[in-house]
Amino acid sequence: MFIKIKGVQHYLWRAVDQDSDELDILMQKRRNKKAAMKFFNKLLKGQRQQR
Repeated sequence: MFIKIKGVQHYLWRAVDQDSDELDILMQKRRNKKAAMKFFNKLLKGQRQQR
């Protein structure tokens, strides 16, 4: 998803669980899929341990 803040385009990544609850978001000025995947994999790893 793309959003503009003060005229500058940013990339917004969202982690959503099976119940459509938003777990976390990541906003980046430059699109970096590898960094986003690393961030969310770490987040989801913690979620699996809690359930």
